[in-house]
Amino acid sequence: MSSDPGPEGAPGLQASASDLELRLIDYAMTLDHADLSDRAVHQARRRIVDTMAGALAAYTAAPSKIARKLAVPVADGPSARVFGSLVATTPEMAAFANGTMVRFLDINDTYRAKDGSHPSDNLGHCQNPAEIVGRMAAIL
Repeated sequence: MSSDPGPEGAPGLQASASDLELRLIDYAMTLDHADLSDRAVHQARRRIVDTMAGALAAYTAAPSKIARKLAVPVADGPSARVFGSLVATTPEMAAFANGTMVRFLDINDTYRAKDGSHPSDNLGHCQNPAEIVGRMAAIL
């Protein structure tokens, strides 16, 4: 590991990240929309819309209500929002509440993979770092 302060927007990350993690962070932070094919952009948008529709449909479900109740508002430090609300909570609790809503109905099945993974397994929390470094609007 080097003594760099970390990728732009993530100072101090060097101290705890492996070389592979740093390479992935660098790739993600420098990737430009223009680098992606039209098909890749279309498929990414399709997954995001699919995931958000499932999450918002689950917004009033009992598990989602419980998860949102645990995601108490914070005034200081890094924060991220819970889908469907303007509540800013800790990034960890936003990921928990958002992930609960995303996977509760499990109706977002437009994607098939050999390994059984699903992009929505990541979308509940991947917006948090983007929001923290102020890149959410650019991503969406």
